[in-house]
Amino acid sequence: MKTFGTQILALLYTPILVACSSSGEESGRERRMSSSSAIDSLRAALPEVTLGQNDSVFVSEPSALAVTNSSIFVADAGTSTILVYDRAGTFRNRVGRRGKGPGEFQAPAVMATTETGLVVVDAALQRLTLVDEQGAKPHAQVIPAQAMSVGSGPTGLLLGAQDVPSKSSVLLVNLADSSMRRFGPLPLDLVKNPQIASSYPFSIVTYAAGHVLVGFTGSSWLYRIRLDGTVVDSTQTVARLRRGVPNDLGERLRKSRSPESEAMSTSMLIMLAPLSRNRIGTVHMDFVVDGPAVSGKAYFSALDNSLRPLCTDVVIPLLSDTRPMFSFRSDTLLVVQNRLSGEAAVSTLVTSFDTSTANCAS
Repeated sequence: MKTFGTQILALLYTPILVACSSSGEESGRERRMSSSSAIDSLRAALPEVTLGQNDSVFVSEPSALAVTNSSIFVADAGTSTILVYDRAGTFRNRVGRRGKGPGEFQAPAVMATTETGLVVVDAALQRLTLVDEQGAKPHAQVIPAQAMSVGSGPTGLLLGAQDVPSKSSVLLVNLADSSMRRFGPLPLDLVKNPQIASSYPFSIVTYAAGHVLVGFTGSSWLYRIRLDGTVVDSTQTVARLRRGVPNDLGERLRKSRSPESEAMSTSMLIMLAPLSRNRIGTVHMDFVVDGPAVSGKAYFSALDNSLRPLCTDVVIPLLSDTRPMFSFRSDTLLVVQNRLSGEAAVSTLVTSFDTSTANCAS
């Protein structure tokens, strides 16, 4: 029987129909923000790129996005493959196929570009694979967790791997010897409320300015830590437009006749990324589930490296009837979405937003 926690990962890769308070804990401190902002919505920085397609090449269900200076990688959950395009949208190659063997995928859900190649995390196989534009590289490794984020650290790959029994939130994978090490804190609200941890089983990580940053889909707490797991700083992110995470979420989940619906009443952190000028970018989503339909809104925020808010809840414009996936490339936030232009006509667009213009300083 599926727990709601496993359904959240499916929800994040289910078609989207676009339509807080804090409690003190640990040594963290609440950050206050201005109620004013310079802009309320990100603006496209470049013309949209339409990905090339034909009868045999198209993105049916985009489930992850990664971008380099020369390439666009889109994971397609419908075919369990990775499609490779140049930055103008011209199709180059298809990597992988559906299966469980080497170079095959079941549910490619997370991707990131690293110095060693493109890393693909398969949610169904709980496996990470290194790939290039010609096909899967030899390295594939099973990981003891479902991950919703992956990125490069100085000594290996960093994966968001929330684990209540070990009270850890990060998994460090050394590709040289395949060793793995858990570290990183868990917020007390997840430790004390198993209902929250099981409903929101994912942590989100990135590496910036010599520290690991870790946040959570089911908590507003954000930590800056060293590679040995020592907490340097922590804060509760503050909501301006999005719903945020209520401080009585655990009690609400316990009392609710429909924990699934109650869980959808919170904002979910889905991305953390380093930006220029010592800033950190985040993407949150607010979901609403109405039967088979899922609606949602996305918000960009920025913090400095000391976790002070610089810009909070700038709306990320989304198409209607779409499945948005996000990726950062320096200060550029890229969004891949399918656009319905008729009863059967679907085109896949990549839109770029310049987050440096989101200058709503607190």
